[in-house]
Amino acid sequence: MKNVLLKTPVHNFFENMSVSLNGIKAEGEFLTIKVNFTDLQHQYLLTLENSVLRHQTANEATQAGTTINITQSLFIDLIVGEAGLKETLFGDELNIEGSKLDLLTFFSLLDKPKGTFNIVTP
Repeated sequence: MKNVLLKTPVHNFFENMSVSLNGIKAEGEFLTIKVNFTDLQHQYLLTLENSVLRHQTANEATQAGTTINITQSLFIDLIVGEAGLKETLFGDELNIEGSKLDLLTFFSLLDKPKGTFNIVTP
């Protein structure tokens, strides 16, 4: 699963993430998270509002409640559950500016991908 996600264009990956959002749990939440992929030299702004997750390209001037500086591989590890968020928060591989609580809330609102699905269902 991780290898597929690493080869997926980032904008498509974020579109997939929006489907993984647990809308019921996200009700009433408003979060802005800027993701700076240090290995790709690209930045994106994720906005969660009205139980909908949107993404757009960002730059240095883009403001957000939380900014994370992270590699694409580690970000995917967090999404698929191969890396623990609490351990990663206190590690050296992730740099966070702003609210760590907002980041924890954000990741808690995403359902983990199962990695398998039925191609044909009866």
